[in-house]
Amino acid sequence: MNKSRKNKSFFLLATGILLCACVYYLFKEDVEKVTLILVGMSALIAAPFLFNHTSNLLLAIVFLTPLSIDLTIGDGFKLSAPSEIMMLLVVGIVVLKFLGGLKFEKRIITHPMSVLILLLIASLVFSTVTSVDPSISIKRTISQSIFYVVFYFFLIQFLTKNEQLKKVYWLYGIGLIAPIIYTIIDHSQWEFVQPASVYASLPFYDEHTIYGACLAFIVPFLVLDITNKKELKWKVISKLIFLSLILIALFLSYSRAAWISVVVAMLFFIFTRLRLRFHHFVGIVLVLFGVIYFNFNSIYGTLKENSLKYGDNFSTHIVSITNLQDDASNMERINRWVCAVRMFEEKPILGFGPGTYQFNYGNYQTNEFTTRISTHMGDKGNAHSEYFTYLSETGIVGFLVFLSLLFYSIYLSIKLLYSGLDKSTKLLVYASILGLITFYIHGLFNSFIDSQKMAILFMSSLAILVRIDLNQGPKKNLVSYSTK
Repeated sequence: MNKSRKNKSFFLLATGILLCACVYYLFKEDVEKVTLILVGMSALIAAPFLFNHTSNLLLAIVFLTPLSIDLTIGDGFKLSAPSEIMMLLVVGIVVLKFLGGLKFEKRIITHPMSVLILLLIASLVFSTVTSVDPSISIKRTISQSIFYVVFYFFLIQFLTKNEQLKKVYWLYGIGLIAPIIYTIIDHSQWEFVQPASVYASLPFYDEHTIYGACLAFIVPFLVLDITNKKELKWKVISKLIFLSLILIALFLSYSRAAWISVVVAMLFFIFTRLRLRFHHFVGIVLVLFGVIYFNFNSIYGTLKENSLKYGDNFSTHIVSITNLQDDASNMERINRWVCAVRMFEEKPILGFGPGTYQFNYGNYQTNEFTTRISTHMGDKGNAHSEYFTYLSETGIVGFLVFLSLLFYSIYLSIKLLYSGLDKSTKLLVYASILGLITFYIHGLFNSFIDSQKMAILFMSSLAILVRIDLNQGPKKNLVSYSTK
């Protein structure tokens, strides 16, 4: 009884302090802090009820991620509310559960995918130690590590059934409905012209490329779910309407990389339907890389002669991705990639440190590649490529670990697809790997792994593949982290 009274007193005291703070900032008209405090109060109130329902809390984060809005706290520190606040809440709850004797599957930690992720986190840590700006790198490393802990390790531990795993994609998609409607309405005010698409998705998504990338990620799941089994007519119609909304939003995003990534995902689907093996996939990638490498000068010269600019016409907009003559967006990407390579050449082993690219690449620009939108202020984004970002920020170590993670996810998915899974499980494998393929292709042109909007899709898909793989294995081997 005394313990119960103490807990109640603490709860009332904490709530009272938050209410006072809320009133104070309300009078100061600081909307962001008021919002943050209200979200904190909601988390405090919900925590006791969610303590024994961690899986539901994880799914709630998935649903709320597309709806979350960035808040600036303190000295420029951004926090996506309410999803990232809830993410910190689930970390605290799970830690308390571990201290109380929660049993954790040993196979989760020892799985090859998990080993690669732990190595990737280790590479971030080592790169942080040698970083040119440790304060930035520490923040980025902590952020990335928490993402992997929650969206990968916790998800595997607490979402164990196919029905739960399937909800990851459905809830994210349903969470997208409000941002999509808002974006379409905002875009319509400008008669759906391409330039207006860039920031029409604000405040939910920073700009059209990450908006398009997240839409593209869930398209394979929605398509496959409709064709996977016979359902009641009204369910099929509802799903078709939902898929149509997603496809319309994807088209209106005018994200060329997102469109192309969906096409490549379709090609990979055909690849697996032909039952080709992983070594065939590696061979195809090596041949493509070899052709580009040994014919780079002629290819680059041809692209520099293309003057088709992006616009509202679909075919012209797609072809314009090869315009290196006067398309500032494409030319600036080349500039960023060249800078990343030059930075890698200076610090090849561990790189400049996580998160440091945008503040340092300006010193590595040359007159040959700078464009009218180039800057030396470090205020216009990253390397516009997951691969070049890892290469410049974590050196060859982090880059090779990330590539290994990429190829292993493809290897694992192919192995699972050919292992005689039931239709429901095979749907999840396809949804995960085809979504990941869109991410890997999009990663050639943009870097979104630091954004929770994309990180939750990327890491959860890796987790789903591992959970399915573990479910096919022998009886679970549990390890207790109890302090008793």
